[in-house]
Amino acid sequence: EAQHIELLEVSDELLKELLDSDGVIEFKGEGDDIACVCTATKTYQVKRVETSNQTLLVGPELGGDGGEGDEVSDGGEDEDADGEDAEARQRRKVAVVRAQTSSHLDLTEIAPKLDRLRDMLASVAYGGEGAEAAMDAEDASATGFTFEALDARVQASSGEIMRCLEDEHALYIDGVWRGVDGAYRLHVLGMLAVTVGGNGWPTSAIPEDELVNAMASDGFAPEVTKNTLSMFSTLVDGDASTWALDEERVCRYLAMNVLRDGVGVKNW
Repeated sequence: EAQHIELLEVSDELLKELLDSDGVIEFKGEGDDIACVCTATKTYQVKRVETSNQTLLVGPELGGDGGEGDEVSDGGEDEDADGEDAEARQRRKVAVVRAQTSSHLDLTEIAPKLDRLRDMLASVAYGGEGAEAAMDAEDASATGFTFEALDARVQASSGEIMRCLEDEHALYIDGVWRGVDGAYRLHVLGMLAVTVGGNGWPTSAIPEDELVNAMASDGFAPEVTKNTLSMFSTLVDGDASTWALDEERVCRYLAMNVLRDGVGVKNW
């Protein structure tokens, strides 16, 4: 029975990665996407390479009793025209053609395609409890994506997707991933600065737990406060719960808002 088989040419580096990850790769793409192959850490574009000669894949007959190959004999007792006797003919093995192909798939490492990930996050951007309450039942049923849902649609490896979520400061809340609405992010940042100043905390030593509790009393979800704090601050050395506000990050973010739509400065 003919078997449909695709041959995939891989480099030594990729082969080692596949062996280290139990040989798991995933073809990704939907609609008019150019197919990609993703390992756990990298993304490759797939290209079919045609060959001038037909390639045959051979092996022992399936289900045969001869182990790695079946011994065959034409039943003759005399030597054939080439001088091969019956005993030699009996020692020959049968090689069965399982499949044939005139092409193989070639992989070229490419940058991950993350625009779809950013669009998916933006489509379910978090805008605060008030905005969530205003959503109708239909919208509320689709308020985020699990990592599995993102991984299934985005043409990038799982490692590259996770790095992008971290770089984009995506919000993980209620078991799903979401973006954060720009205007709401600016509001949270402003309230964070007000809360820090109102409690007399130095911007170089902001206590995370106290800040989260203080902002929760004003209606800000703990996940949002922690997400915004990590976006605009760095951890103080040797302390996993104390943050130092990064003035450069804050100024850059405010400047981007001013250049984009001319708002935001009056809050500061």
